[in-house]
Amino acid sequence: GNGSNDTFGPAGKYFDMQSYSMRIFNRWGKMVFQSNDFFEQWDGKNADGSISPMDTYVWIIQLTDMDGNYKIMRGSVTLLL
Repeated sequence: GNGSNDTFGPAGKYFDMQSYSMRIFNRWGKMVFQSNDFFEQWDGKNADGSISPMDTYVWIIQLTDMDGNYKIMRGSVTLLL
């Protein structure tokens, strides 16, 4: 809430915007965030609007790049409150 690193999401736009999907999961595999809008970033809240607990979360981004290559990218993000 201090204006620095308040949201999480990708940077760059060399892909087909219609193919974009980002999902974030907690350690038990429950999806806490999903978006098909590149410009919508995760603000640390669950799908029901409640604040997620401090923890490490897994993200998966799926898209098709401008050359037509389907890509799946994975990583983790740590939420600090």
